[in-house]
Amino acid sequence: MRRRWGGVVAAGLLTMAAWSQTRSLPPAGPTAAAPAAAAVSSPTADVPEFGDLTVITSDRLVYDGRRQLIELDGSVVISDPDVKMKADRMRIEMAGSNQVKQIVATGRVVISQADKHAWADRATYDVAEGKFVLEGDPRILRGRDMMTGDRITFWRGQDRLECYPNARLIIQPDASRKSDFLKGLR
Repeated sequence: MRRRWGGVVAAGLLTMAAWSQTRSLPPAGPTAAAPAAAAVSSPTADVPEFGDLTVITSDRLVYDGRRQLIELDGSVVISDPDVKMKADRMRIEMAGSNQVKQIVATGRVVISQADKHAWADRATYDVAEGKFVLEGDPRILRGRDMMTGDRITFWRGQDRLECYPNARLIIQPDASRKSDFLKGLR
């Protein structure tokens, strides 16, 4: 989902091949009440990797070049070298030169990047700012620690996030380490 995404999307979306694997989405993710159940294996472990390519699959794709809009519906999966993402629906807004401007994913959204996993009903990604905004029961799991709130905003490539209102951070005790959420913020 880097800036190079636009060219990949413009060239690759219209030539997507059918993906023969079953692509069912997992349940909404761990709940804030029970994150202690050991660290979650990646909720996007079933998403195949394609080397340096970004590959987007869905049950249905509609491209409107005049409006610079791509709408994907049903089992949307993004496999990117840096981020994996799943959702029921996705809307990709393009800028003048076929570059991705904004992505809005809705319905059982799951995002994984390294050891961080996020769940929400809606995720908006602003490419220029590298900013994700999670809404609708958002939660982020990093290691064994979990953050919940009404709205969580985080920036790619930065140790920065905002959670409000009703922010809640659940840190699992482990005498041998500091909190994964607070790592790098000291």
